[in-house]
Amino acid sequence: MSRFFHLLYTFFSANSLQNGNYADGVSFEDIVGLYLLNSSLRQVLLTQIEKVEIILRCRLTNYFCTEYGILGYEVAENFQSEEFHSELIENIDQEIERNSKSPFVKNFRDNYIDGKIPFYALIELFSLGTLSKYYKNMKNKDKKGVALLFGIGYTYFES
Repeated sequence: MSRFFHLLYTFFSANSLQNGNYADGVSFEDIVGLYLLNSSLRQVLLTQIEKVEIILRCRLTNYFCTEYGILGYEVAENFQSEEFHSELIENIDQEIERNSKSPFVKNFRDNYIDGKIPFYALIELFSLGTLSKYYKNMKNKDKKGVALLFGIGYTYFES
């Protein structure tokens, strides 16, 4: 159901759903106004979330590459769980395959040793969920190092 019709539906009274009347005191203009407010708020929030996500990617990448090198993500010992690391590598391979026609992926695969993609480029393929899982599986000392860049504790940052 579209967002607009979902909002419209919420303004019908329970008794009047069958006859199509709005709840008392609600006009169609009220519903449109709320829809437009919702849309504007979503745009503002998504813009701010994107900024935070970009900063997070940059700081995590800089920290991790400085500590372990640009291919450090390939080494299971750089993480808490080897099981997670295996899943991460599988997910990375899937993302690389899914984005195989992307110019930057093609460039690294065609022009770099063994076609490996350095972490600073690879992180652009991560979803926010994968990024969160990656952080959660980092060693505690590394999580602390990244969280300090934001001025907060790593357990808070992790959640």
